[in-house]
Amino acid sequence: MKLFQLFIPVLLFPFATASCVTEINEACQEQLETKNEVAKGIVNSLYPPLKNAWKNYTETYQKYLDCASEQDCYKGKLNESIFETARDYIGTKTYPFDHSCLRLVLEKVYDGGYECTHQFGDDLRNLTAAHTIFRNAKLCFLKIAQDTCKPEHFQFFQQNYDDLMELYTDQPVKNACTNPSDKFYKMQCESLAAGVKAKAAEIPFLNATSSDVKEIVSLCRECQTCTHDSCLFDQDPDMRTRVKRMCDDFETLPSNITLILDRRPKLLEYKCLANMTYLDFLGKQMFCIMGQKDNCTLFVVSKMCQEEVMADFEDL
Repeated sequence: MKLFQLFIPVLLFPFATASCVTEINEACQEQLETKNEVAKGIVNSLYPPLKNAWKNYTETYQKYLDCASEQDCYKGKLNESIFETARDYIGTKTYPFDHSCLRLVLEKVYDGGYECTHQFGDDLRNLTAAHTIFRNAKLCFLKIAQDTCKPEHFQFFQQNYDDLMELYTDQPVKNACTNPSDKFYKMQCESLAAGVKAKAAEIPFLNATSSDVKEIVSLCRECQTCTHDSCLFDQDPDMRTRVKRMCDDFETLPSNITLILDRRPKLLEYKCLANMTYLDFLGKQMFCIMGQKDNCTLFVVSKMCQEEVMADFEDL
């Protein structure tokens, strides 16, 4: 399938008839082919576009939009926001380098394993502050990448660090959630989520301390705020709801566990809960949330201990 066959319906079909699409295709064929050729060279790459490639794409894209807006069948029906949301996902696509290297670097930053990252705090999600941080702490980030990424990914990062991080921390004047910086913000939310998961693996389900609970709730709320502020999660409001529910459940988990065990003390005799962690709860809890059940703690406990409970019934 040709690229323009993928791109055009997203932009035009909500407003234009088939005849209008044909008119625009014919009138703007040169601009369309140029735009798609540039997009093809970027979208098939293992690496995200750097500044010059991004600039080239946005310029060819704008020329196509200018041409389309001049056609009689479409005059008065297009607006800037519609144009901006049809950027072929070039800026917000997660490229293999993003997934296999930069995301892992961000996870290392947020888990605090490197002393050189301790002063960053929440500033990375402020693009203005992040721009300065990545410039001043270049050696720190490159060290993390060297320890974390594949050699070829580290080489790309090392050679293009300034260019890439300037693009990822750029705050466009007009933003319709189509820019590399929007993707970079979302990647930070995903890194925070990974941090929640890592912390959950360390907390015993039955013997969590108040400081453990406080820490994981704080991490989870930070992730919740991040997803709320990331425009790319506008396309997935259910994810925001699930993250909030997860945080709420973490916060009430100790009291819910106490209540369940007070009413069902025999559960303490089972092995099912002895080695269970908050991560085990997290994995089972997602099924509960998606099923829109009320008491996820009881749901998870019943799932985890189902075999031992049934064995007890067989012995009766």
